[in-house]
Amino acid sequence: MASPSVATNDASGTRSALRWWSKNFKDQDKATSDLRLGNYTPFQTKLAILVGMADAVSCDSTRLGNGYTSSEAPRYADENSSALRPFLIWQLCSGFAHGRPWASLGMNAMASRPSDDEGVKLVRLTSDPRRILSVTFPAMRLLEDLLRVYQERSQAS
Repeated sequence: MASPSVATNDASGTRSALRWWSKNFKDQDKATSDLRLGNYTPFQTKLAILVGMADAVSCDSTRLGNGYTSSEAPRYADENSSALRPFLIWQLCSGFAHGRPWASLGMNAMASRPSDDEGVKLVRLTSDPRRILSVTFPAMRLLEDLLRVYQERSQAS
């Protein structure tokens, strides 16, 4: 088992990193537990190692077993970033990735015209460059925030 590296003395950052590894190991266990691999290590064994790591640095380990959800990082960005609505942008991209109609109907430009069939319209969805930019600008702002925090922390003593 590869050991997670915890590169911060910040308790919140340590807890987040350990929860991320917990989620990784939980997902790995779901995917591979029934494959009868020779090097299989059960999730609970890996979780115990993570709890030991948390205890070694006096970090609260009570939520480690739940792992880390994919929505937590964009929610955090929404509350702490200069980017405009990163959580909404993440939801929109997730909607596209999972084929949710609300995302494509809300984001794409729509043109309709009547058809020869009564009560039926022909609809064409197309990309609008302005709407695409509405996704890329917040991502750019998040990257700027990341680089700023990285720079600040690299100069901290």
